[in-house]
Amino acid sequence: MKKNEFKRINLWLEKPIYDKIKESADKQFLRVGTYLRQVILQTFTNNSIKN
Repeated sequence: MKKNEFKRINLWLEKPIYDKIKESADKQFLRVGTYLRQVILQTFTNNSIKN
């Protein structure tokens, strides 16, 4: 199994730059969450049809 290494970097950013980065990250997280929810719902739908 591949081991992931994470390194933490502390940066001081101006508030507008931080807000822009955070907004972009939040949007990406929501997209992944929405995609996973759709996959789970589709799986439930497919399993209920087969049973």
